[in-house]
Amino acid sequence: MKRVTVVSEPPASSEPVTIRDVARKARVSLSSVSRVLTEHPDVSRTMKQRVLKATATLGYEPHFIAQSLRRGVTHTLGFLIGDISNPVFADMIRGAEDHARSKGYAVMLTNSEGDPELDAKHLHLFLRRRVDGIILSTAETSSPEVARALLDPTVPFVVLDRDTPPHSRVSSVYGDHAAGMQDATAHLLQRGHRAVALISGPEQLKPARERVRGFRAAFEAAGLTPPSDLIRIGSLRPEFGRQQAVELLRGRSRPTAIIAGSNRLLTGVLEGIHETDFVVGRDLALVGCDDVDLARLYRPPISVVIRDQYRMGQVACELIIERLANPEAPIRTVTLPTQFVRRASSDFAWPRKRAT
Repeated sequence: MKRVTVVSEPPASSEPVTIRDVARKARVSLSSVSRVLTEHPDVSRTMKQRVLKATATLGYEPHFIAQSLRRGVTHTLGFLIGDISNPVFADMIRGAEDHARSKGYAVMLTNSEGDPELDAKHLHLFLRRRVDGIILSTAETSSPEVARALLDPTVPFVVLDRDTPPHSRVSSVYGDHAAGMQDATAHLLQRGHRAVALISGPEQLKPARERVRGFRAAFEAAGLTPPSDLIRIGSLRPEFGRQQAVELLRGRSRPTAIIAGSNRLLTGVLEGIHETDFVVGRDLALVGCDDVDLARLYRPPISVVIRDQYRMGQVACELIIERLANPEAPIRTVTLPTQFVRRASSDFAWPRKRAT
């Protein structure tokens, strides 16, 4: 008859397993356990195997915070986002988190909802938590608390698509918004439009300011005067896009084409177009920014200026980890290209020929 040996597990204890329990189980000193767990080079293979076997048997988990304090590193990066509801940021976060994970780092995320005061509070939270580096894509970087941190950083910072204060010692990653907007505007001019409107965000935001610059540059390159009365800047909120679209389309100088300067503004602009009973692709041309689902699935599909948001987050993380590996590494500014993608919402000659 076959003998069956039953091994019973010791009863679960409410007390957490400690390093002393591991030392007792492995029959080694506390200092030996500590050297193994901190990956000290002066540890024999036999010692390492004994300690690791004991930790596995007991289910011991090192105290992460205590280890971090001893080593002076937490292997955690902070990512401060201005508006987590914006799908653009989701791709940036994914790019940063994927690269961080591949290098053994975790990412802690906060959302300021566009509030500069929350930006400052979350920044202090990251510093109190002793994160190793911080990626900023904030409502603005000119608030006193944020500006002070950027001028005298205690950890590596990377700013995403925002201005940095003069003389700040932080790296930056930008999208070339001016070039993409210039290409989009030139496309509309080539199709015959002259009354082209741009609805964009506040002037203090670098992407919004760069888009206006590219818009004007396209008119000037064509030997035309930019239509200042059709440039509407102020907010990235959908409601601003709706209000401006309605006002423009009901005005005396009605545009034949509209460019929405962000994906959230595009939502509002479409609401305004529907409210005034105009039809995209028939009564006017439309261009947006960022290749969100709405732009691809709308009928007709909407032309867009795109940027690689995933790559932006990835590069930001690369720059931080580069500085962590070498604190003497230079401060760097990386500008990533944008691209104009033509679709049916704008890719037709103007004025439209009437069917006979």
